[in-house]
Amino acid sequence: MMAWLRTCYTVARWEFFRYFKWKDQIIGLVSLLIGAAIGFGAVYLARYSSKVELAVLGGTESFVFPEKSKFALAEGNHDESTWKEMVQAGEIDGLLIISKIAGEPFQSELIVRKEPAWLEELRPVVESEKMQWEIQQANISPTSVERLLTPSKIEITSLSSSDASKVDRLVAYGMLIAMILTSWIGLAYMMTGITGEKQLRVTEQIVSAIRPQMWIDGKLIGITAAAIGSLAFLFASSMICIPVARMIGFEIALPDSVKRWDLIPLMLVFYIGGVLFWNCFYAAVSAIINDPNTSSKTSLLFLPMLPMMAAGLVASQPDGAMMRTLSMVPGTSSTAMPMRLILGEVSLLESVMSVVLLAIGVFALRGMAGRIFAAGIMLYGKEPGWIDILKWAVTRRVDANGLPTLSLLFIALGIVPMIQAVGFSQQESAAQSQSVSFDRQSQLDSFDTVWQTIKDVHWDENRVGESWDKLREELRPQVGKAESIEEVRVILEKLLSQLGQSHCGIIPIDSYEIVEEQSRMGGEGYSGLTIRYVEKQLVVTQVRADSPASRAGIEVGWVLSSIARKTEPNEDGESTETVILATDLIERTQKSVENQVTRFETAVGLSATGLVSGSIGETIEIKFVNNQDVEQTVPLVLEKGSGVPTKMGHLPLINVEFQSSLLPDDIGYISFNAFFDPTRLMKEFQQAVNEDYAKSKGLIIDMRGNMGGMVLLTMGMSGWFAEERVKLGVMQMKNSPLNLVVNPRKPRYAGSVAVLIDDCSISAAEIYAGGLKDIGAARVFGQRSAGLVLPSNVTKLPNNDGFQYVTADYSSASGQVLEGHGVEPDEPIELTRKSLQIETDPVLAAAKRWILSRAK
Repeated sequence: MMAWLRTCYTVARWEFFRYFKWKDQIIGLVSLLIGAAIGFGAVYLARYSSKVELAVLGGTESFVFPEKSKFALAEGNHDESTWKEMVQAGEIDGLLIISKIAGEPFQSELIVRKEPAWLEELRPVVESEKMQWEIQQANISPTSVERLLTPSKIEITSLSSSDASKVDRLVAYGMLIAMILTSWIGLAYMMTGITGEKQLRVTEQIVSAIRPQMWIDGKLIGITAAAIGSLAFLFASSMICIPVARMIGFEIALPDSVKRWDLIPLMLVFYIGGVLFWNCFYAAVSAIINDPNTSSKTSLLFLPMLPMMAAGLVASQPDGAMMRTLSMVPGTSSTAMPMRLILGEVSLLESVMSVVLLAIGVFALRGMAGRIFAAGIMLYGKEPGWIDILKWAVTRRVDANGLPTLSLLFIALGIVPMIQAVGFSQQESAAQSQSVSFDRQSQLDSFDTVWQTIKDVHWDENRVGESWDKLREELRPQVGKAESIEEVRVILEKLLSQLGQSHCGIIPIDSYEIVEEQSRMGGEGYSGLTIRYVEKQLVVTQVRADSPASRAGIEVGWVLSSIARKTEPNEDGESTETVILATDLIERTQKSVENQVTRFETAVGLSATGLVSGSIGETIEIKFVNNQDVEQTVPLVLEKGSGVPTKMGHLPLINVEFQSSLLPDDIGYISFNAFFDPTRLMKEFQQAVNEDYAKSKGLIIDMRGNMGGMVLLTMGMSGWFAEERVKLGVMQMKNSPLNLVVNPRKPRYAGSVAVLIDDCSISAAEIYAGGLKDIGAARVFGQRSAGLVLPSNVTKLPNNDGFQYVTADYSSASGQVLEGHGVEPDEPIELTRKSLQIETDPVLAAAKRWILSRAK
């Protein structure tokens, strides 16, 4: 039994996380919440914003608009021509002219500048005025009118104590819809899983390791859980409708069936049991289908809809003979019995019998599905005939795996109705702790995910052809023998290194935890220092104004010798000090980039800059050789930077900074560290280019240290510098190219544009700088960029690590391949300690000189 439980758990866990993505569900729910908030705001503005002011001619003396309507009577006593002039001038929204002449039809005319959106809201007001006029003409008394318009009412006296309200009926039909939706979801998942695996011919390998019944049991549990989880999030999303309904005037009362909490356990039993029952059926049918697009047996998959719909059709008579019968049959009891529990009267015996029969049905169909599955998954080519399927279902030996456990489940299902019958309700909450133990199966699954993802999305058949298949055969067994997740990461990095491309790698789960911890402290602490590899040393190349570094007196040109930082105190309050020598960092970086696409200058620059950042409030001690060649130790307390924490997909949290200022000599300066947070970034960039520095002599866009990000932002930010529609470059994906097209924006910036780059300008920053250079919109200054250009996605692996992978190749507008080469500046500037000590920022100085020379 334990072997069955372990295997079922492994398969079920894989199947569940294969289809149910927590973050995707949460992101979808949050997106819906945002959309609902926008919708609420729109409804609120539409209903309670400024009144529509109308003048009315020809109405009764008592004519008024309803108190809660959006209409208001225009004040004044003017003739028709004057009112029309006021409409034309926009002083009022419209003129309503009502014509009431005895013996002639009631007429009305609305005069507006253009057809209004509120016309339908005005119609009931005019109809009410018409009715009053017609009543007066017919000389009908108000009392007669009131009796005529009052609808008849049927008084109901029921002899039953369990009548259902209208809302209860909605809940009952909601249960039916939930069952149908979950069934459809289970069908989609089961078809995708079983037929997909069969078409990929991986079933032989799995069956050799797992008995078919164990495999199908795990699939049933995992896919059922995934389907129910998906519907749960859908239900949570639908709850957003409640505040919407309240906003537009509907009162929502809690239905009596929901108030009866003792019903909930029994309803869940029928719901889960029904989903399991039909998933068993879907599994059996899926196992005999080779191609769902051509198979004649695909129509069988729609069979479960018939009994579910039958229950809905006879729900108006919950205690009738047909509904009673349907509530006992396993195929329909999962929908019929919950509807009877809500709408009718159900005895204890009926409840117990229905649950017992459903449990027997699930167990029997599970065994039949396992037997058909065991034979069907190994059969390729011609699909089996009906006689063969019947033989498999009836004559094949029953696999008794899991029988003890299922028997216990059967007993539990039988006890639940008794608990419900005596009105006993007990809530049980079990805290689930995430296992930190090494799960080898999840590591194998992670390897498969990485390998298959690259196989599916990579555009170069030479890299993901035969050699890629051989790598799987070589490295996957090593993952199976690994004893730690660190060993698995090394194997995965070895696999990805064969591509020889950037933006391919494993992001350890620890990276997320560290960054999230920093975000809870208010953001990443920074020192204001930029460190680069200059003349074989780590040299300060920039010191931000009003930063911890500038206040401590650190200057450009100083050489970093070492950094000392203390660890977090332990339980005894003790902490240890770690000293990192610059020479050790350089040596380790040289080893780490061997056989990698990342250049040493880029890697060491990023590592050094990262060393002088950390948590807010942390104190680090940095030893320098200052510009007088004297050793000097400076303690720095890291502060919160100016960046805004931004989360994109599965990437760790990123602090996006944007700075702009007007430099001396009337030159605009813009700098930002990542192409993320598009709404804020585009707004501030447009403000700087279009308004703040629109009439400046020139504009400097500083991309030094920019880590890249969203490639689409590069197109939007290029529009103000393009004279016509041009391309920045081309992304070549597996199936089609994506042209990075720039559309001109007005007003076009008239001054000269300089772009600054260095060894740590990466990805989108390189595309932006290289693209503006190619289209002749800017001149590039600095050092060659990183050459890490390819676009990528980040996803979560089954072992919870992140996986970043490339999705396309890139070439610039001039046809240059930037990956591994980088952008070559128009004016290369090699940094030296001496040049830094003389000009502080030689790259910026060169850009300013060029702009001023063109402005003369």
